[in-house]
Parts: sequence; structure tokens; C-alpha cells
Amino acid sequence: MTSIPNPSLAAGEAALNQGDYSTAIAHLEAICEIELDETIISRAQQALMVAYTNSGEIRKAIALCQELKQSPTDKDWASKTLADLAKRYPEALSPETSDFTSPKGTTSGTKTPSRDKKDLLPVTYTKPSTEAEVFTPGRQWRNAERAKRWKPMKPMKLRRLWLIELATIIALFWVFRLTIEYTVDTINNILVKLPYIRPIQFFYEDKTWFLGILLIILLITSPWLLDWLLKWFYGLESLSLPQLASQNPESARVLQKFCRKKHIKTPKLGILPIYAPIAINYGHLPHNARIIISEGLLEKLDDQELATIYASQLGQIINGDFLWMSGIITLLQIPFTLYWQTAKLGEGFYHYLKTRFRKPSKFIPGKIWIYIPSLVRGIMAIIAAGFYGLYWLWRVPVLWFSRWRCYYSDRFAAELTGNPNALCRALLKIAIGIAEQVQFQSHTNWILEGFDLMMPIGHRQVISVGSLPDYTTYKSVLAWECSNPYRHWLALVNSHPLLGDRLYLLGRYAYFWKIEPELDLPSLRPPPRDNGALFEKVKKCYQALPVLQSAFLSAFFFGIVLRCFFWLVGRVGDYLNIWQLIWLHNAHPFFNAWVGWVLIVVILLTIFSLKRSFPDIFVFFVLLRTLLWLIGIASPSLDIRWLHWLNNADPLLTPWVLFAFSLSIIIWINGYFPDIKITPTRNDPRLQDLLSDPDTVPPKSDGVRLTGKLLGREGISNWLVQDLMLQTSTGLVKLHFFSWLGPIGNLFPWFSHPNEFIDREVTVFGWFRRGSTPWIDVDTLRIKNGKTIRTGYPIWLTILAVGSAFLSAYLVIQA
Repeated sequence: MTSIPNPSLAAGEAALNQGDYSTAIAHLEAICEIELDETIISRAQQALMVAYTNSGEIRKAIALCQELKQSPTDKDWASKTLADLAKRYPEALSPETSDFTSPKGTTSGTKTPSRDKKDLLPVTYTKPSTEAEVFTPGRQWRNAERAKRWKPMKPMKLRRLWLIELATIIALFWVFRLTIEYTVDTINNILVKLPYIRPIQFFYEDKTWFLGILLIILLITSPWLLDWLLKWFYGLESLSLPQLASQNPESARVLQKFCRKKHIKTPKLGILPIYAPIAINYGHLPHNARIIISEGLLEKLDDQELATIYASQLGQIINGDFLWMSGIITLLQIPFTLYWQTAKLGEGFYHYLKTRFRKPSKFIPGKIWIYIPSLVRGIMAIIAAGFYGLYWLWRVPVLWFSRWRCYYSDRFAAELTGNPNALCRALLKIAIGIAEQVQFQSHTNWILEGFDLMMPIGHRQVISVGSLPDYTTYKSVLAWECSNPYRHWLALVNSHPLLGDRLYLLGRYAYFWKIEPELDLPSLRPPPRDNGALFEKVKKCYQALPVLQSAFLSAFFFGIVLRCFFWLVGRVGDYLNIWQLIWLHNAHPFFNAWVGWVLIVVILLTIFSLKRSFPDIFVFFVLLRTLLWLIGIASPSLDIRWLHWLNNADPLLTPWVLFAFSLSIIIWINGYFPDIKITPTRNDPRLQDLLSDPDTVPPKSDGVRLTGKLLGREGISNWLVQDLMLQTSTGLVKLHFFSWLGPIGNLFPWFSHPNEFIDREVTVFGWFRRGSTPWIDVDTLRIKNGKTIRTGYPIWLTILAVGSAFLSAYLVIQA
């Protein structure tokens, strides 16, 4: 054995993965000799067995397996591996094997048997196989059993899901109409100022009916549009039921049996040649439904697990929510596809202009020509960023619906298959597969982001959990998602429910059918039991939410409070005939639109007190504001004068909201970005340690220093830095990178950009935030022996606060 001065388990496993078996054996044998932690010894022995096998030392591998069979924790693994070795190398099973001395110094046998002279004769040398097929070290699953006979649970109430669908459709149409009207109004305002060009008259007309008909057409044609999109850009191929049954008979049986029972046509199956584990469905009605999976999903899941995923897809089809999600995804694919296609086209133009036209044109001076490629690239980047922003804005009203449908489909899959444990493993393996895909491609696949609302789990939520080392227990890292009191508030912008919530419910289903669950997770923390506890939680929410969300909520509340206060001052001034103060009330409150906002707050607080949970703010806000707006529009035709105020604007509400927003940021910014002082526990900490604290929230963050490989998309598709991750030795973590002008500042070429560091080793200093998606707010990003980039997140927030204050003052003066 080669002497290793500083043996390391990580170094041994890394050498094993690279095929350097001699170095791996040296490290692992030394670890087995000196280590006291039984968990680390077990990992080292399993890795050592693989190194022995792949290097041709079969006898040592067999002897080590025989020793591990005596261990209660490794008994099953060692027995399976030993049986596999015995089957492949029967000649290695001889009495000599028992004389091998294990790396811990114990001898399996007591005496070396004497050899005959025949054994000393030369024999033909056979080169050992370099890729022996044995059970390699990996995550050890409990593989908890399924229910043999299971009684049905209480029927699901689909009424709530239907109401959420209705609310989502109204909210999405409102946002869609608002963005289109703002866009066409901006275009006409630009055309008015240009010579010889007239504005487009159609843009001045009411477009409500036109946009409604357009959305209905998209909904009707969505299955065929998505078929074309998946075939053209992602290589969709058909998958027949016999093909599926040949490799996964239970999955095919679940599909066929259920469809026969319900007297519906078996959904059309498809497969994507993509390594990432994907499962989506779309269509109108069950008779023309499609269920699409990827090759990565087939490779990751066994038959039982795949059957539960197919069952969950059937649940979304039977519940009817796949109809609306098909139309929504079709709409979202318009800006998203334009975004990444524009980015690819911009990169192509940039490289074409740089290589094809190196010499200046006779019509364009050389000093100008050298800037044309970068100018074209910058314009295309701005257009791509605009489409990406539109995609994110349109998906916000859908998030509530997307989260709720997962609970219903999980419940349906568990009841249909009687196997909640297989669904639990399937979700975790999909998370692992997504993380592996990101690490393999060094960026997020387009389909993972574009179709994330249809996926079984959201890719952003699971890249950290899915990338953790195999020895990490899920109970510790998912404790935050089960017991943190603000976990649901911090998940409002997620496309899927918290993974810990879903796995806990699957465990409850297992207990209901009296079987052992796959995971032992901590109990879910219940919502506040009374209005007093709810009020206390709401009062302290600014201590739990990220700084911008806290500032928005406080601005909304205190802006209305300030408006009421100054309205009272104005009324007093009017009563006392102090003309300098009369303008503050401006009108009777019931004839001004700001009272509508007060009503919204009152209704929301009433919902909170009755429901004792936190509903989706955006959807409820849009619904209530839309309702008041419709009443205000209808009041003139109905001659209801006392309702005209609902459609009027209050010139003094916005200034006070902006003032409260500015003041909130200024008060909280120093606490949110404390000085970074790297302690030993914060210098390259393990990711699982950062995730394991169940009580931490984003504002409570100390500095952290992490070293790893920078991952993300390259080129102008990532100029907003929306796809940036750090691959450390213990997992992946999302990075937030802002210039001192915020995300928009990343589009300007004079700011340093992290894209130039992609696929390189970097050191990141920043603030680790634990939310539903863990992330790091980057302070500095440094290449080893190279360039350093400093971000401007605190500066941007300061500029935002000062700008809001100046705008508030300007609006007050104008009023």
C-alpha cells in the first residue's frame, strides 16, 4: 500500500470516480485504519470494495464483503454484492480468500493453507475487467413495502381546486390584458414622436374581447401546438404501450387497468431523448390526453416508482386541471421560446459579424464598425430579457394553482397504486436526477424551466436537496420544510409545494394503511390556532421575509395608514379653514379610489382570520382589485354614483406607499446585509449543515465563504444572471448576483459579469439565505489567482429607496 500522509475519504472517492484505483485504495485503506466514526468507515469500506474489484483484486473484495456481512448496517448490501461477485468470479472463491487481512487489521482466517507445487506453476494471465458490474456505493433506500390491501381514504373535495382554477384564470387574464395594453400603448407613444409614422389605430381600441378570443384559441389548439413544440425543439417520439410494458410492466398495467375501469381511451404516450427526469401531461379531455416522459426518468426509476408517476399524471387528467394547465403552458411558451431563441440568434449574429466581417465596410467608418457586433448583441440581449421578464410575470398568477394540483395528484397516485412509499422515492430520485443533469450540462435545461409548472417537482426547489452526498439523511435537511413557521410564506413564488410537505403527507398515507413509511420526517407545524397567534405571526413577518418582500408589505400597509392620517389632517384643516392643509384630503373618502385598497386589506385580513392560513397574495389581490374595477366600470351605466370612486385614481395614495417602501428599506438594509466575518464554521461549510437548521429565515444570515465550480448558461441567454449556481464538494446552491443597478444593470456591458467565469473554479463570499429555495446573495466572486467581481446588491437597494423617496416627493408636489 502506498503511504498517504493525509488520507481523506473525499480524495479516495474522487480518485475512485476518476479510475485512479491505486490512489483510491491507498486513501481508503488508511481511512479504515485511523477513522473512529463507524459511518465513515462503512462508506470507506464499500468504496474500497469497488476499488478492489475494478483493479482486479477480486479476492480482497470478496474477503472484505465477507467481513461486512457481519455488520448489522451493511449486511444486506454486502450479501447482495458478495452474491454478485461469486456469480461473476467463481474461481476467486477459494480457501485462500479467508486469509485476507481487512483494512481494520482483523484477520478473517487463522492460518494460511499450504500450497501444492501445482499452484506454483505459471498460469495464463487474464487481464481483470476495468468496469466490473457490482453494487456500487450510493444512497441506501429503505425500500419500504407497499400496501397489500388498502381501504379507500376520505374522498377528495375537488370544489376547492375548481375555485382555485377559476381564480387563476381571472387573475391570469387580468395580468395578460394589462401587459398587452401597456406594451401597445408604449409602442403608440413612441410612434407619435417619430416623423412620417402614424400610430396604429387598433391599439387605441378596447382589446378585452380580442384578447379573450385569442386565449380561447390557444386553449383549443394547445395539444397540437405543444406536440409540435416538443417535436421540433426537444425531439419528442411516440411510445407505445407494449414498448412500455416490455420494460415496466406495472406502469403499463396501471394505465391500462385504470382506463378500462373508467371507460376512457388510454392516453397517448411519448418519450423525450433527454437525460433529465421529466413527466408532463396535456390535452383537453381524457380521450385526447398525452403523457410524456423522458429517457432520464426511465433510467432513474424502477417499475413501481414509475407506475406512481404515471398514476399522478392520470390524477391530473381525471381531476380536469390538465385542461387549464395545457392552455397556460401554451401561452407561457410564447415568451419563453422567443426568449431563448432570440438569445441563440443574438449569439449567432454576434459571432458571425465578428468572424465574417473583420474588415470595416466602405460605407461604415472603422471606428464605428468595431462596435457593431457588440451593439447587435446588446440589442438582442435586451429583447431576450424582455421576453423572459414577460414569461415570469405571466406565470406568477398560476403559481397558486400549480402548487395545489400537486397535492391532489399525489393523493390520487397513492390511492390508485397503494404505494405511497414508491412515490416518495420517485420524487426524491427525480430531484437527484435534476441535480445530476445540471451538473452534467453545467446549466439548466430549457425544458426544465419552460415546462416547470407541469413537472412533478420544481427544478429550482430541489437542486440543493438533490445534489447532497449519498450519506446525508433527508430527515435533517427537510426538517425546515416541515417545521419552520414561515415556510409557506417563503414558498409563495414556488411552482410546487414544499418537498417536505409532500413527503410527510405520503408518510401519513402509509401510516393510514399500516405500513412503514419510506422516510421518518418531523411532524408538520400547524398553522396558528387563534386570531391572536395569527396576528402575532403577521406582526413579525418582516423578520422572516426577504427585504424586498417585507418592504412591499409594509409599504402597502403603512402607505394606507399614512393616507388615512393625512386625509384626517386635511379634513381638520378644512373644518378650521386652514387652506394650506385642505388639499391633503382632496375629496370625500368614499369618492376616492384609495378606499378600495382599504377594503382589499380588510377582506384579506378577514380571510386570514377565518382560514388561519396564508392564501396566495397575488391571486387574491388581483381578484379583489378586478372585482372593484368591474363594479366601478358598471356604476356609470347603472347610474350608481356612490360607486364611481372605484374606478378613479387617488393622487395621494401612491406617494405615501412609495414613502413607506423607501423608509422600510433604509431601516432594514443594514441588518439584512451584515458585515461578512468568516468564522471557521462558515469557511467552506458543508451544504447539508447549512440546510439543517429548521428555524433559520432569510434575514438571519451570517457571511459564508464557499469554493466550487460556477455553473450556468453562457451568453446573452444569461445576461440577467437568472441561471447561476455554485457546485461545491457537498452539493449545488443557487446564486443571486446583482449589479448596483439591480438585474437590469446586468444587461449593460460596462458592468463586470459572472458569465465569463462559467465552468471555472471560483470562491464566493456572500450571505446564505435559507428559504424554500436556498440561495446565496453574492458579495464578491473571485477566481483563484485571478479577477475579482464585487456585486452591488446593497447599493442597488439603497438607490431604489432613495429613488422611491424622490418620486414620492414629486408626486406629492404634483398633487
